[in-house]
Amino acid sequence: VLFRSTTLVAIIGFALFLTSKSFGQKYTALCFLITGVYSSAPSMISWIPNNSASHTRRATAVALGFIMTNAGGILSTWIYPKKDAPHYAFAAKLNLSFCVVTAVLLAANLVWLKSLNGKKVSHREHLLKDVAHLPLEEQREALGDHHPDYKYTL
Repeated sequence: VLFRSTTLVAIIGFALFLTSKSFGQKYTALCFLITGVYSSAPSMISWIPNNSASHTRRATAVALGFIMTNAGGILSTWIYPKKDAPHYAFAAKLNLSFCVVTAVLLAANLVWLKSLNGKKVSHREHLLKDVAHLPLEEQREALGDHHPDYKYTL
């Protein structure tokens, strides 16, 4: 829930920035932007490991999250050229579109995770068929986040 709301705050900030005419409005947009953008990464970095089981899978997921976050930082050095100052319309539109896509993908991911949680309840025997003979800890080790007792964080 936190990750979705921080993305929505960033969307408000970019939309305000694009429509603002005065420095006061731009400053207000900046406050929304900073709050939304800078709080999204920590939210994501806590959500990803909560939905990944086994140490290798969790470490890989966190690393990929950091790669995506840093790729955005690299991209931002190229989309704010001096010639676009002080409005930076292209960069604001691009960032706004990235935030909207993020919000849509977050909503889709939440629906998907909820569906997976439901399938774990309804298909428990099928999921455990190959590891039913093992003790619970070994089942969890073998199946990771696919184990029926593992609930994805929404």
